[in-house]
Amino acid sequence: MTNKTTGSNITIISKTDTKINYEVKEIMTNSDLLKARIKASGLTMEKIAKDIDISLWSLYNKVNGTSDFTVCEMLTLSEILNLKDKKAAFFCTCVSKTDTKITYKH
Repeated sequence: MTNKTTGSNITIISKTDTKINYEVKEIMTNSDLLKARIKASGLTMEKIAKDIDISLWSLYNKVNGTSDFTVCEMLTLSEILNLKDKKAAFFCTCVSKTDTKITYKH
């Protein structure tokens, strides 16, 4: 298996000559983790938005990764949700498969 990284793309070529391309994206918010922690907390999005002093619309955008949290908002939300690993919640990397090509040796 061979790995080749170019910029934000990774190409893996297996022993069977299957070429798989992955795109690596830096994303700010781990939406799935935050949504799970919010649900587990039993708090409403309205209450959390009020506690971190932003609009409900803004909170939805930030949790879904459409806009970024400020440092103050991250710290406050971390306290509200009792997040021990702030990095996992607010700074994550997403890797997705872009295509697969199979080449045949003759």
